[in-house]
Amino acid sequence: MRFWRGGFAKSTITARPPGFNTRNASLPEEAARSFERALRVSPVDPNLKHSLTGIGVAFIELRRFDEAVVAGK
Repeated sequence: MRFWRGGFAKSTITARPPGFNTRNASLPEEAARSFERALRVSPVDPNLKHSLTGIGVAFIELRRFDEAVVAGK
């Protein structure tokens, strides 16, 4: 198995939900909507944890802590 930069095997690289881009652009409200949309589009995604983590982080940035806890469970 060949490795890609960062040490990840090519077979394990997947596209990140677009919410990461909006969160990194300091748009947490839009990021939360984007992550929620990703959950609706692909509810059985094996990398679902990334979208749930993104929702939680976006809610923390919005100071909506109760919703962040729910997303993290």
